[in-house]
Order: sequence, then C-alpha cells, then structure tokens
Amino acid sequence: MYHRICDIAGDPFSISPESFAQQLEFLKKNGYHTITLQMLYQHLQSGIVLPKKPVILTFDDAYEDNLINALPLLNQYEMTGTVFIITSCVGRYNDWDRYLDQ
Repeated sequence: MYHRICDIAGDPFSISPESFAQQLEFLKKNGYHTITLQMLYQHLQSGIVLPKKPVILTFDDAYEDNLINALPLLNQYEMTGTVFIITSCVGRYNDWDRYLDQ
C-alpha cells in the first residue's frame, strides 16, 4: 500500500521514485506477479488460477504523482496497481497535507 511516489522531506507517506523502482525490481526479480482486485475476487469466487507469488499494489488518495511517477515505473516493470480515489477531493487539495509543499 502506497500513498505518494515523490520526494517530500519529512512526509511519512511518500517514497521516492528511486525507492519505488527498487521495490518493483525486487518483486520482479523474485518472481512476484501483480494482480488486480478483480482477479483476486474471481479467484475467491470462482477459483480462477492466480500466478505464482501474486501481489496487489495499491495507492491511497490518488495523488497526481501516482500518475506522473508511479505509472511509468509500473509500466517499465510490467506491473499493475490500483488507485483509490477520494472523489470529494478531485481537482483540489486535501485537508490533511497542509504542511506539505504540494
């Protein structure tokens, strides 16, 4: 579970793009395969076979850097992720990151 993929000093909910890339590389080299929530649901409901070492990558709050920084890295490592959007915050800043340089 991730929030932000960016360099923000002092933000406990962000990880640098470089660190994120290292984590994706680790997953890839160690045989992990990303799956979607839909795939997990189908597995639990119908028994569809999942790849070995399945993992789900999620991004909470739908920060812009998920698109700018995370997506290209996910594509590079041929992985998927699920972004959870807070619909009431679309197009504006949230209320909990006021201390950050957004």
